[in-house]
Amino acid sequence: MIGAPVDLYLILVAPIGVVIVVVVLRLIGGWRDAQLVDEEAARARLREQEPEFVAREVILAREGRGAVVRGRLRGRAAVALLAPLGDRFVVQTLPQGGLRGLAVTDASTLMMKTGALAGGTITMTFADPAAATAAQVWLRGQEEGR
Repeated sequence: MIGAPVDLYLILVAPIGVVIVVVVLRLIGGWRDAQLVDEEAARARLREQEPEFVAREVILAREGRGAVVRGRLRGRAAVALLAPLGDRFVVQTLPQGGLRGLAVTDASTLMMKTGALAGGTITMTFADPAAATAAQVWLRGQEEGR
């Protein structure tokens, strides 16, 4: 039991050190959240990760924190979701109407269940209810991708 106070000290101090490092990185700009500045930025990110996806229309989430993109993948109507993960975006493509679940949490926020292994649920808040409604229509496959 001689080492018990030292062990307790390390258990308490280590998380505080991690928090300090994260705060310092944020303050000096060394850690940035992923953000899309406009529709072209969303298209460019999508081209990098899914070069076969032909983007037709883009709806950006509020503050560029994601996007829903309607288009075609291998000749079929498809939707791509660009979801932020730290300073990058994860792209999930699926056929229109291919979501496992879609919930509207308020007029501008959608929770999308993709069925992906990592997480599988993407939440996006849009600038206004009209954008969220348009995204719902695309995701449910109620309109054919052009």
